Amino acid sequence: MTVNTFSVYTEPQAIFFRQMRDALREGGIVCTQGESLWLHIDTIKEMMSFCQELFTTVEYANISIPTYPAGQIGFVICSKTSGSIKVYFLHYP
Repeated sequence: MTVNTFSVYTEPQAIFFRQMRDALREGGIVCTQGESLWLHIDTIKEMMSFCQELFTTVEYANISIPTYPAGQIGFVICSKTSGSIKVYFLHYP
């Protein structure tokens, strides 16, 4: 799994994403900051479109965080493997 925090894509980030894609093993995922559905929908659309050019499977996930602006943050999760990506968020007390 590769995690990064780029949310605006320029050519250096595009090169980095291609390198992450090429480094992924079968079944591996790339997870990037996906911004807030309520505040950045246009950025999310751009991110999803960008990632769909590079990866076979691209999905959006989100979690609630009361202290984050709009109370939510998302993740764009990508894989070279086709099919849905199963992600489990665990909470430990």
